[in-house]
Amino acid sequence: MPNKDKTLNAIESWTALLKVILVKCHITLFIICIPVLILSGTVTWAINDIGLYQKGFDKYQISIKTGISSENLTDVSKQIQRYFNSTDEPLFVKTKIFGDERILFNDREVLHMRDVKKLIHLVYSLMIISGIYIVGTIIWSRISGPKWPFYTRPLIIAYGGYLTILSVLSLGFLSLTGFDKVFVTFHEISFSNDLWILDPRTDYLIMLFPFGFWFDTTIKIGLISIIVSTITATTSTGVQVVANNSSNKS
Repeated sequence: MPNKDKTLNAIESWTALLKVILVKCHITLFIICIPVLILSGTVTWAINDIGLYQKGFDKYQISIKTGISSENLTDVSKQIQRYFNSTDEPLFVKTKIFGDERILFNDREVLHMRDVKKLIHLVYSLMIISGIYIVGTIIWSRISGPKWPFYTRPLIIAYGGYLTILSVLSLGFLSLTGFDKVFVTFHEISFSNDLWILDPRTDYLIMLFPFGFWFDTTIKIGLISIIVSTITATTSTGVQVVANNSSNKS
């Protein structure tokens, strides 16, 4: 009997330890999912905002540099957007350049855009998966209450918001002090080939989206992410304060 009791106690101890580990892993994953959702959601917005493309075209005088009219540039951006959001391959874009209709991108650019598309679909997947995890956890926490081992307090959401702000500010600092290095490093990590190295004199992908466009877009993504994260963090903190006050009164 003593040996049996020891065995049961050991099992209970290991079970309790496993539960603690699982809860901590859940909380950590939940916190990480928040910046993943915010950043991937903001990137998704940027990819699908035709107005963002058009502002870049206007700012960097792309129409004058390429011979593609403003109207045709808008059409080109829509064709690219449709390509990103479909399973169609390869990218095929035709437009008028100095009045003559022609295929816009060469083979190297088309192959690179295929790689970009894969990366974009990964961003979409991360947004969906992290969103489902966060929403599912919040709903289940509301239904089950604090007695559930995996209950997630509103303050945990705030931690995710603060983590997002810290991440964006760190990336923003690196971008402001050396965006060219960040840009190159991102491409070296994201792509397993050198198809992204293009010639700005002959390749329209670089002409349409110059270095300055990506810098501006990165800053906008960062600012929007910080705004969303701040709202998320302050709202969650407020909800936690209200919940604590209600609990103390009762």
